[in-house]
Amino acid sequence: AARKLAEWNLTEWNNPLVIVGNTGLGKSHLIHALAHKAWELKPSSRVIYIDARDYVHEYRDAMFGDMPAKQKYEKKYAEADMILFESLHLFRGPGSQSQFAFVLDQAEKRKAIVIVTSLQPVISLESLNEELRSRLQKADFARIEKPDPDLMVHIALSKANRLGFLLPLTDAQMLADKVTLFNPEVAEVMGMVFAEGAGMEKYLELARQRRESLQGQQQ
Repeated sequence: AARKLAEWNLTEWNNPLVIVGNTGLGKSHLIHALAHKAWELKPSSRVIYIDARDYVHEYRDAMFGDMPAKQKYEKKYAEADMILFESLHLFRGPGSQSQFAFVLDQAEKRKAIVIVTSLQPVISLESLNEELRSRLQKADFARIEKPDPDLMVHIALSKANRLGFLLPLTDAQMLADKVTLFNPEVAEVMGMVFAEGAGMEKYLELARQRRESLQGQQQ
C-alpha cells in the first residue's frame, strides 16, 4: 500500500490509508520513506508531515489568531498533495477533529493522498468525535505486526553493522529474544554499549534504565 501511494497511485486504495501498529514497529520510518519516494518522483509536490498534537496547536493558533494566520493555515492544507498525519491515538479536541475531517474531504475531492498512523484501530479510539470517526472508518487499513524472530535477529545485526560493530550471532539472537521492540531509544543504547565494548547483559540493563528515564520524562 505504501509503495503504491509513494508512486502517487490511488487506484487500489481508499483515501486515507490508516497504518496501525505498536510503538517501535516502523510506522514513522515507513511514512518518512514514503514521503521521500514521493518527492523523488514528483519534486514539485507539497507534502505535509504533522503530529496530531502539533495539528491541534496549529489549528488553535489559526482559529484564535488574526486573519493572516487563518488564511495561511487554510492555504497550507488546501494546496497539499500529500498529508502525513502521525499519532491519531493522541488526537484531542472536537473542533480540531471536525476541521481535520473537512481537510480529509477536501483532500479526497482533489485526489491528494492522506496517510494516518495510530497505535490503535479507529474503532477503538474513544477520543474521536463522531464526524471524524465516521470519515476514517471509510479508510483503508494496514496493520504492521511485530517481526518474527529471524527478522528481529536480522534487524539487530543490521543496526550493529550501521554502527560499525560486529555483533556475534548469539548476542543478536539474545536481543531478538529479550527486546520486543526496536525503536530510536533502543538503537541509542546499542550504540552506547557497543562503543564501550560491553556485554549484552549490560545492554539490557542500560536499555531498562533508558526506558525508565523516558517514562519519567513523559509523566
